[in-house]
Amino acid sequence: MPIDYPAIFEPILKNALASRTTLPLHTILTNPALSSVTGKTIKSHLKRFISNKTQYVGTVEGLLPDDDALIEIIEHKIGSPINSDNVVDANHHCAEIVKSAAEPVLKTFVLEKLSKNFAGGSLQISVEDLIGFLLDDYDAFSRGVGNGLVSTAGRMNEKLLMVCLENVGLVKKKNFTKTGTKSDADIVIHSTAGSKPRLGVEVKSYHARERLLRGLKDVTRPKVGAGYFVDEKEFNESRASALIQAGTASVYLPNATLVKIDKKVQDMIVYDAVAANSKFFRPIENFANDMKFFCANGKLPKF
Repeated sequence: MPIDYPAIFEPILKNALASRTTLPLHTILTNPALSSVTGKTIKSHLKRFISNKTQYVGTVEGLLPDDDALIEIIEHKIGSPINSDNVVDANHHCAEIVKSAAEPVLKTFVLEKLSKNFAGGSLQISVEDLIGFLLDDYDAFSRGVGNGLVSTAGRMNEKLLMVCLENVGLVKKKNFTKTGTKSDADIVIHSTAGSKPRLGVEVKSYHARERLLRGLKDVTRPKVGAGYFVDEKEFNESRASALIQAGTASVYLPNATLVKIDKKVQDMIVYDAVAANSKFFRPIENFANDMKFFCANGKLPKF
């Protein structure tokens, strides 16, 4: 007889929700009623279950629903469909959801692996032992459970921008595609103008560091960067010049961060054919409409 997964999951998660507790994933995986199936199969059905019943998101440690369900949750939190005006706020809500799933798993892992290093609630560890932990135990963790959560966060950074593109009338697989291959950036915008140029979009999260420049160097021109960057100090004149020299036509970031960048850097002009001799840094709130303009004209609007 086929297993009725929802009938098993629902009472367990309903109790967790009522008592405001978070269950370790292994509590579900080791349920006697599911002893005949693999953990991978159970997790797949559980993910599908919470994607369909989003009220249970957060009741199981380290488990997130599918991307479409996350979008639904975020839109409920912000009280409207995701668009260019609220995409930064939407991203913050998304980050909080991912963080709430990751924190209990990470805390349990640290407490288990470093139990002998705790004294009076404080962690006491030598630099040598900490380095060993990070290189061995934590590295394995980050490539496993941790990597899944990080991958979701990165994927949602792109997904939110693609929702904004659809919101202004662009069509996935026609006006833009999700790629991620080495020379194609994360999103590619397709223009119908002239020789039908393509614009690569490299998407990052909160910090540019060297990853933004490194990622853009691998992308075929024309190209832009976009991210929910929070630290204006990352974008000094030297960093901006390096990004421009890498052939980047523009970098999009939250307007709240952009206005804090040094005025001289804010006013830097990029002389790239696709960028219409405009300011290099643009608000991410303009991203979707700029991409719509590119689709029709083969270049970005002047800014």
